[in-house]
Amino acid sequence: MPASKDDDLQPTSEEASLQDPITLKRITTPAKGISCMHRACFDLSIYLDFCNQQNEWRCSICMAPCMFADLRVDSLYQQILQDPSLGLDEDIDTVVITLGDHDKPWVFKDPPPCKPHSEDEPSYEA
Repeated sequence: MPASKDDDLQPTSEEASLQDPITLKRITTPAKGISCMHRACFDLSIYLDFCNQQNEWRCSICMAPCMFADLRVDSLYQQILQDPSLGLDEDIDTVVITLGDHDKPWVFKDPPPCKPHSEDEPSYEA
């Protein structure tokens, strides 16, 4: 069956850590390398301090080369960390981000609830 236009609009969810991978402290300024393909970020100031001490510039998540000029602040993470309406207490270290056809990501402190299976829906049992 050919893909419909609605297939492109389906939201996708992924878990996102709010902790820096080096120190496990809450990220203040979320950053990653321009060539990094992952959603996860590290804390910019922690990364700069670490790389200066180690004299090795590699992404602390994917280990790809990541020089100072390659660093970018991640606007989605920045928005999540700075939005007071989300109520992200310091003890919350992971969120679920759902991206779809809307202006703002949906952020869940816990995984979104599963929709119960209805008798009217087809079953996909093996």
